[in-house]
Amino acid sequence: MHRSKVLIITALIVMLTSSMAFGAEYFISPDGDDEAAGTADAPWESIERANEALEAGDTAIFLPGEYAGQINPVNSGTADAPITYRSAEFRAARLVPVERQEIIRIDDREHIVIEDFFVDGQAQANWGTIANSSQIIITGCEMRRNPRTMLVVDSTQVRILDNLLSADRPRGDMLHLRDSTELLFEGNSTAHSGHCPLRV
Repeated sequence: MHRSKVLIITALIVMLTSSMAFGAEYFISPDGDDEAAGTADAPWESIERANEALEAGDTAIFLPGEYAGQINPVNSGTADAPITYRSAEFRAARLVPVERQEIIRIDDREHIVIEDFFVDGQAQANWGTIANSSQIIITGCEMRRNPRTMLVVDSTQVRILDNLLSADRPRGDMLHLRDSTELLFEGNSTAHSGHCPLRV
């Protein structure tokens, strides 16, 4: 009887440990090196390096500074282990475009979180497109100078939460939701949104 209890307790510990498994944390800095280890002491430099490396459960932490490129993860996360892109300090990591390339591109991915960035389209590039994806969260960001409409297309369970959105232009719409379901747009502040801040 005693041996059975020990086996049950051991099995429970194994189950709890596996369900609480954490992914890796990687650090990115404008002064980093993509050949480095990606640690706090030896950070990577580019968004692209994070896109390639992140797997389910992993988090990319962006130290303060400016980053030119596109968030476009190669992999998806899972319900228990999303892939997360996060500014180390609230809105202190600034995402800017390379020429006219949109800053965020989530296509056919699941369980991706983007939080606490300053996203600056610089009046030349779209903030982003989310297409054919599910369980995507954009939260805590300040998003400015969007010259074209941000799109959420053919997607489900997309949450846009607690952001400051300012297109900073007089015409056009700020955000279009097309052929998508179970979308949550909550706690956001909008300004200078052009014709319409949100079109469904």
